[in-house]
Amino acid sequence: MQHKKTKKGFSLTEALIVIGILVMMTAVVLLNQNDNKARSEVEAAARMIAAQLRALQNDALSGKMLGAGSENIVCNAGINFVNNADNYIVYYEKNCNNVTGPERENVQTVQLKKVRISVPSSGAVFFSTPVGKVDASGIDSNRISLVSTRGDSTVQASVCISDSGNIQEVLGETCPL
Repeated sequence: MQHKKTKKGFSLTEALIVIGILVMMTAVVLLNQNDNKARSEVEAAARMIAAQLRALQNDALSGKMLGAGSENIVCNAGINFVNNADNYIVYYEKNCNNVTGPERENVQTVQLKKVRISVPSSGAVFFSTPVGKVDASGIDSNRISLVSTRGDSTVQASVCISDSGNIQEVLGETCPL
């Protein structure tokens, strides 16, 4: 009786092909992971700035007080943006009718993580009391761009502010009309 030898296992060629396929699949997953991280970072920053703008708009509409007395009524609530910065400054102004000009109070610097602000030039977006009118000094009042770059991938989101005061965040650089 003859015994047939059976071949068990993989040949070298088969093993190399399987390893090559696994390496390619891993590379695709890792590249997509960088895109997803950049996208989630820029979306989170856009949501945070939009929420901050909505809160400031609400403070202007409701007549926020910074203390007792009519001199402590907020006349402007806004955010100061600097181009290519990773932070922005939130502020309230009072005494807007004063001869010496408005006084800024409750100034707070907010740091963004791995996201940079892109505006045509430095300036502020603010809301005036009592109607919450949106105004901008030095920047395009329609759009604040946020950019996140990871490796070779760049993701952009925008915070759009309409003249009527509607604030929304969109992925990409185009604001709806």
